[in-house]
Amino acid sequence: MARPGVIAGFRPGIVHGTASVNEAMMETDRVALRGQAVAVAGSPLAPATAVLMVVTLAAAQLPDGLRERAEQGDAAAQADLGRRYYVGEGVRQDDAEAVRWTRLAAEQDHAPAQYSLGLLYFRGRGVTGDDAAAARWYRAAAEQGHPPAQAALSDMYTYGQGVEEDPVLASMWIELAWRASLDGGDWRLYARQRAELASWVTAEQTAEGRRLAREWTPAPER
Repeated sequence: MARPGVIAGFRPGIVHGTASVNEAMMETDRVALRGQAVAVAGSPLAPATAVLMVVTLAAAQLPDGLRERAEQGDAAAQADLGRRYYVGEGVRQDDAEAVRWTRLAAEQDHAPAQYSLGLLYFRGRGVTGDDAAAARWYRAAAEQGHPPAQAALSDMYTYGQGVEEDPVLASMWIELAWRASLDGGDWRLYARQRAELASWVTAEQTAEGRRLAREWTPAPER
């Protein structure tokens, strides 16, 4: 499949969904104190601003009872604690702890955590980079109807990362993400990804993917 602008060795799909911190905490890498500009949710920051943000996050406090709820097995609290370890918000930044808490939530079928764990594997943060593992966790969340994971899984099928390249399934998953976000803030992101994919694949592949999307139903809750 022809993909304009794809460079050999480049890992595409680095956005992989929404920039919402609550929905997908992995969308921005930890702010680095190395003197260069950084990006948080897609907005470039000058080094001085980066330092200020790190200090602000480090000074933040964990919400009352959050760790206790996480230790008691609350999946939403575990996912939130994992996010905070990832960005260093109210705790010392720690990729390994981010993975640990995110995995605990993901293993309870918490879809945003499954997506975030997939992105950790995709980026190799706190774990060895593993596209196949990333795709598995994306799929777990996507099958529950989580749009960021559906868009990420579409990317994986588009570029054959962790899965066999399949333009029909790529079209299906981005169609589902786009449809689910029509009333939300991410529809432009998914609409752009949907249009770009349609320009790369055949009309027949696009049509088949969209047909499958119309027939798709989310996995039942366990």
